[in-house]
Amino acid sequence: MLDKKELIKALPLANEYTETRIRKKRGGFRTLFIPSPELEKIQRKILRFFKKIWRTHYGSIHGLRSGSYVRHAKSHSGSRFIFVFDLENAFPSVNISKLKNILRKKISDQTKITDYFKEEPLTLLDLIIKLVTFRQVLPQGAPTSPFLFYLAITESGLFRKLWIICPRGYNITCYVDNFVISGPGPLKSEIQEKIFQCLEEFGFKVNPKKIRQFDCRNGAPLITGIRVDGKGRISLPKKTIRKWRGIIHRTALETNSFAREYLTRKIEGFIASLKPIYGNELPPQIKKPYLAFKNQPA
Repeated sequence: MLDKKELIKALPLANEYTETRIRKKRGGFRTLFIPSPELEKIQRKILRFFKKIWRTHYGSIHGLRSGSYVRHAKSHSGSRFIFVFDLENAFPSVNISKLKNILRKKISDQTKITDYFKEEPLTLLDLIIKLVTFRQVLPQGAPTSPFLFYLAITESGLFRKLWIICPRGYNITCYVDNFVISGPGPLKSEIQEKIFQCLEEFGFKVNPKKIRQFDCRNGAPLITGIRVDGKGRISLPKKTIRKWRGIIHRTALETNSFAREYLTRKIEGFIASLKPIYGNELPPQIKKPYLAFKNQPA
């Protein structure tokens, strides 16, 4: 359980964030608000508390309690048509009012606690809200934000309503703010509009630049970095394969022991990440240079 006194002592840290801008691959910037190490520490304690009291499993929400981005993509392999979209400013779309409506379902302690810094009586729910929000919304960059975002789309009833809107025989999943709907035919425009209207009713907005519909007979679309075809197969993009093949070749020629050790650890991590995608058999473009590298004389 959370230590209320510890939460009270952490309140002066509630606004300790560093704003960071990361350039996007397709142009523009993504703004992150990174909590201070001390604030992040208390947020991780709160996150463990959330995961303990919320035991509900949502099979279609990947990353909430289990389910990787690979499983998210794999669940749509073999589909003939795939419709994808992202939400715009997903985390900041969850404000304090939404959070209170969701969290009070489980956090029922209404005992007033004195904030000795402001002499303001607070409940346990008030303390938690203050420590996981920034500027009245979920900050993108805090460890608690992804979990609370998932709660916002599940506990509010949004995801259940999306399932009702989608035709029978279609699959809908979510990984962070990436939604994917797949089925035997293209998703009709009137269904798309109903989905977008539903999201707006719950306070979310679709990014118009990230709306795509694919016919898998004409190619394998990219879902969270994984190629998905209409025959039940998934794979990494050729560009990613070429990049790592080059890293393996470069590491094999590296003479600096520290640089070689660092790159070797990265390669082993990459090889381990391939198992959920390819099983025990590596893709041929990677297998040959990797085995040659592993069999190099010491």
